[in-house]
Amino acid sequence: MIPGDRDALLLRSPRAAVAFRIGRRSTALSAIAWLLAGSVAVLSLTLGRFDIGAAGVLRVLAGGGTLIEYDVVVQNRLPRALTGLGVGAAFALSGAILQRIAANPLVSPDVIGVNSGAAFGALTVLTVFGGTGLHTVAGALAGAAATAAALFALSAKRGLSGYRLVLVGIGIAAMLTSAVSFLLTRADYHRVLAAAAWLTGSLANRGGLHVAIIAGTLAAVVPVLVVLARQLRLLELGGDLAGVLSGQAGGSRVALVTAAVVL
Repeated sequence: MIPGDRDALLLRSPRAAVAFRIGRRSTALSAIAWLLAGSVAVLSLTLGRFDIGAAGVLRVLAGGGTLIEYDVVVQNRLPRALTGLGVGAAFALSGAILQRIAANPLVSPDVIGVNSGAAFGALTVLTVFGGTGLHTVAGALAGAAATAAALFALSAKRGLSGYRLVLVGIGIAAMLTSAVSFLLTRADYHRVLAAAAWLTGSLANRGGLHVAIIAGTLAAVVPVLVVLARQLRLLELGGDLAGVLSGQAGGSRVALVTAAVVL
């Protein structure tokens, strides 16, 4: 236990100079949240035109059941549930990073315009260049990255302020939302339908590829966050003080924001 902190445990590696600070309360809440999310995911496997109860779902997941039950549960419903869990985890991590860096609970990807930047980038690829699939993903990532860079550049004057970040982000989000509406009004009808479907989002027709994409993203980004998470307390002190206390504060902030944008 860390002296003076009853809610934290300090885990040290006996062979390496590595230590992790783990909050008991946050760990318990995370475990409860994951248990609830997993329960809802299992419940979702029972819902649909093909009637199968929770016992039947568990039987299929354990390797039993009929061929039809296997096709419905494993091939159709399970990828949808896993994609939902993975995307939810990515959104949660992204929001948590940005909130901690800005020390403001209002700073989330949708409020400060990162989502709008991703939408604008994706719709530009869809409606202007006629791209699909991975091209759309690349456009969304480029739009989100450019928005985050502009957001932090405009907000970092005289030190990064959480309130300034929120205000600038709301303004950027409003402008990008207008740009998205303009693209939708000028594009071809069929491309607009595809763009509208992309903007709305859906777990329908999810498959193994979608699960692999989100799982690969989490597998690549989460270890980076584990290493950089210890810098979040320092960054919460503000840009000037964090820079004085650590010469690596600027690099850590860039890496964490990049991870949040990717997520």
